[in-house]
Amino acid sequence: WRTKEVSPQVEAMAAKSWDPALDSLRFWKDWAEAHFGLASDVSAIAAVFSRIDSFRTPRPISWGGGPGWFQRDPRSCQQQAAYEFVDQLAQLRDTVAGEWNRERFDFWLSSFRYMRRMAAVDCAYTAFDRAMTDVRKAA
Repeated sequence: WRTKEVSPQVEAMAAKSWDPALDSLRFWKDWAEAHFGLASDVSAIAAVFSRIDSFRTPRPISWGGGPGWFQRDPRSCQQQAAYEFVDQLAQLRDTVAGEWNRERFDFWLSSFRYMRRMAAVDCAYTAFDRAMTDVRKAA
């Protein structure tokens, strides 16, 4: 199932119950250090994750009768800037040392790259849908 994807939320809830003063940036710094190693630029990695924390994460697809529902939202083409964090995270990859740390980092980087591509597909699908509507009207 999706245990890897939701584990940060579970970790954050547990940590917050022990430390009510815990804020997002401090959580992500601790999390990045634990998952990507001490040698990585945990402050910069944490800053990226903190910026997309909770409901600030772009959502290129939704659950509509099942997973992977394209929204066909014309705004999806304008939201590509919301994925700048992917490139920022990619630039930090070389700071992650160790095979297992790099593997965990690559999981998140690949997941975010996939999200960005899904947004691009949604944009293309939206344009196609709009063009087909125009074709049907003209026919």
